[in-house]
Amino acid sequence: MRDVLEELRSQYDHIVVDTPPTLSVTDAVVLSPRADAIVLVIRSGQTTKQALRRSRDVLLQVNAKVSGVLLNAVDLSSPDYYYYYEYKSKYSRYYRDDATHDHDEEDGDTEDAADVSPNSA
Repeated sequence: MRDVLEELRSQYDHIVVDTPPTLSVTDAVVLSPRADAIVLVIRSGQTTKQALRRSRDVLLQVNAKVSGVLLNAVDLSSPDYYYYYEYKSKYSRYYRDDATHDHDEEDGDTEDAADVSPNSA
C-alpha cells in the first residue's frame, strides 16, 4: 500500500482514502500515519461522544494528523437543528464581515442588520 500511495502522490494533488470504521477494523489506524490529514466521519444521532473520543485517541497514538470531523446524515427537520438555526440567526451579527459591521454601527441600526446578514438565512 505504501508503494501505491507514493505512485498516486506523484500523479495527483489530492488522494482520498475511505477506510472502514476506526474502532471495528485496523485498516484506518494502519493507513493513517501515511496520510497528510485525517477527517473522521461520524453519523448524526448514532456515533457516541465516547466512540468519537476513542477513535481520535487511537489515531493520535499512531501520530495520525486528525484535521477535523464530518457530520453525516443530519436530520434538518430535527428540533436540535432548529435550535442551532435560531442560535445562529440570533447571533448572526457577530459573524458578519467588518465592512457591513462598521456601516451598521454608523447608522446605529445593529439589530435590523442581523436580519439581512448572509449568515441569518
